[in-house]
Amino acid sequence: MTYNWNFGNGQTSTLALPSLAYSVAGTYPISLNVTTATTDRVITEITVTAIPNTWNDGVLIDPKPDLYFKMKDNNGTIIYNSPAIFDKDPPVKFTNFVLMKPNLNYTLEIWEYDLIGQDDFLAYIPINTNNANGTLSNGGATISYLTDTGKSSYSYTKTVKALEKPTVTLTSANGLLTTQSNPSTVSYTYTWLLNGNVIAGATTATYRPTTNGSYSVRIVSIADCSATSNTINVSSVTTLDLDPQNSWKVVPNPLKIGEGFAVNILSDKKRDVKITIYNAVGQLLNQKSALLQTGENYLNLLPLKEAGIYYLKISSTQGQKVLKAVVQ
Repeated sequence: MTYNWNFGNGQTSTLALPSLAYSVAGTYPISLNVTTATTDRVITEITVTAIPNTWNDGVLIDPKPDLYFKMKDNNGTIIYNSPAIFDKDPPVKFTNFVLMKPNLNYTLEIWEYDLIGQDDFLAYIPINTNNANGTLSNGGATISYLTDTGKSSYSYTKTVKALEKPTVTLTSANGLLTTQSNPSTVSYTYTWLLNGNVIAGATTATYRPTTNGSYSVRIVSIADCSATSNTINVSSVTTLDLDPQNSWKVVPNPLKIGEGFAVNILSDKKRDVKITIYNAVGQLLNQKSALLQTGENYLNLLPLKEAGIYYLKISSTQGQKVLKAVVQ
């Protein structure tokens, strides 16, 4: 076969499986013309009118079959594996083109796709390349096919939309990491990484580090285009000089909307501290200064009015520590 592709932007290709990246986002008509020998036969239509009841959806939530077919040559090699047609009872019609050489034996197999477990093999039909059509009824399955020969050229056209590849830049200010994604009009999902490892639950456009290390973020658009940001090294998240018990916590935690709460701090000496409260997107909500006494300290804080995740940064001249509070 010979292939002639036109990608709608002035570029062409004669490869069977070309790869192309558009330089400008937009809508493009793609056309393909395939030329074969006039003695070759091309399957143009396959119809499955009945299947046996031996198929199983694999998950018990899909009451209709998901059929697809495989074409094998005389050596048993798969030469074509069709996409599945989901959630459809027979009759199911496929209009995929499959090329067959003359005087060879081919086998058409009908399968049912399972999301979980092995796919179900339902039936097969041997295809004689000298016949223009054929029908098989066997074991509860009925399959028919149509072919075309004597024609040397087949054409297909499809319009595609080329999207701009996203980029993401990571910046840091006042202890908050912020993303800037382009194009900004697209919706993204966010995955934050610390030293190359995914941070569980960190899926917003901003992130406040609680541990020293190298931070980056991966974004994925609704069209499954992805990008990874630059890396920012954070070394300013340090722990205050505490005694070995290191007893720092928010009580109660989780807490209820409108409920007062406190920070429980065990300090080895008197020290001035400042407590700053941020929400999950890094907005400053409240600040409080206090003088810690040697031993255990309970610093009462004002209630939080909305459900969500909050961060309490406790700072002194020796460093800082960040605690997380959950409001339900």
